[in-house]
Amino acid sequence: MHKTGFELTGAQKMDMFVNSNVSFAGMELIHSVVIAQRIESWWGFLRKECVEFWLSLFDQIKAEGNFDGGPLGKNLVLFCFLGMIQDELDLVAEVWDSHVIRPSRNLIVPNGIPNIMFSVPELCDSENYMCRIDEEEF
Repeated sequence: MHKTGFELTGAQKMDMFVNSNVSFAGMELIHSVVIAQRIESWWGFLRKECVEFWLSLFDQIKAEGNFDGGPLGKNLVLFCFLGMIQDELDLVAEVWDSHVIRPSRNLIVPNGIPNIMFSVPELCDSENYMCRIDEEEF
């Protein structure tokens, strides 16, 4: 798969999976640069709100010689920090999903609060595009 520099390979695979299982009849695709900008915006928000602290902490632990990257060290880091990191990621996701997406001149781009747009798309003049998938296929 070709990597453009903006999208992540995992995100591209997920997009291909979703688009192969969902019919978007009548919807136009947003230009890939706009999508890339939105992805970059999300990663910037995530890094600023959560990830930067953990990256700095783990860099410091490594610089002080307290982490060698071996299996035992990795498992200890997971045991000690995974719960806290997950709690923080959950909080960041909650904040992100509760923020307001401003209306755009591009009429295709949705606006509103992501949680509401997902839960009750009718309130945002949209449709429910969810579809069931097999867990094995995912």
